[in-house]
Amino acid sequence: GIREAYEREIKAEKASPGERADQSAPVLGVPDRMRIAMSGVPRGSKILPLMKTIAMMFAREAKAKLRGRRTGYGNYLFRDNLHVVVDRWLWKRKNQREKPVLPKLDPSLNFVFFPLQTEPEANLVAEVPGSDNQLSVIDSLSKAMPGGWYVVVKEHPAQTAPRPKWFWNAIRRYPNVIVAATLDSGEELLDRAKALAMINASLGYQAAVSGKPVLSFHRGSNAVLMPQVVPVTTYDDIRNVLNDLAQDKFVPLTERHQAGRAFIRAMESCQFPIKDPFARIGKPGPSAVKSEAAVLLAREFMQSIGEDVSGATSNSQGAAKKAAGKQREKLS
Repeated sequence: GIREAYEREIKAEKASPGERADQSAPVLGVPDRMRIAMSGVPRGSKILPLMKTIAMMFAREAKAKLRGRRTGYGNYLFRDNLHVVVDRWLWKRKNQREKPVLPKLDPSLNFVFFPLQTEPEANLVAEVPGSDNQLSVIDSLSKAMPGGWYVVVKEHPAQTAPRPKWFWNAIRRYPNVIVAATLDSGEELLDRAKALAMINASLGYQAAVSGKPVLSFHRGSNAVLMPQVVPVTTYDDIRNVLNDLAQDKFVPLTERHQAGRAFIRAMESCQFPIKDPFARIGKPGPSAVKSEAAVLLAREFMQSIGEDVSGATSNSQGAAKKAAGKQREKLS
């Protein structure tokens, strides 16, 4: 129902311009997952967390050996798991040592900001198969830039492992591409950019609702409902959008702000609150997900596919509590 809700809200915006209580540029906050990822880099790069993780790995491996567990399909070798943990730790240490690029950028520099997405990720590989090669996207962007414009590329701080050296070497060969530090502020880069290019990034939604032009390589994204989000798939698509930006022929800012406010209200009308912090970010926590959250998620999903859940609520609550009890037993 997001499309219907947006069309209703944007119609209300245009019908009463200037009558809304808040006519300022709308703002979306930093997603929980990004905030956790940014704060976790300094903590995860210290020696004590690494030693604790390695000690836990040795303890689990010893317990598995004593129980007579055999190495089989789906169980990675201990040395491989250990190598991954150390490799990630070294990468986080390297991120800490990277020199910030933001202070060196000329304030008058015209650039398009392209934040990399984590890989592998379903949002990238499954939803946008035509643009799942981020090197190919960067190649198209760099070649379509107007004279004197640049592409600024930044790594995602939640990337689970370092990308291979050849990946970064390929990017740095482009004369009009700048690689920002992993811990440079994405919000500040977005604020200074002429536009943002995205495949399926949450930062693209932040950019769009604030009125920033967005080049979206994902035609199925909800964000394309807003006029400032332009679907692009070919070199000509990219070139046309950038030429409009360079010649100040893009959608007027007031219309973009209207669309941003309408989009936020449309999203709010289609959402439901999840109070459990770990269920909200889709990560396992130290305890079982609360039964209320499980029931809420199940009910909303059933309703979204047109199922009647009026008589199933009590049963689902009992099943959720039973499942939560079993999970607690396993954890203990």
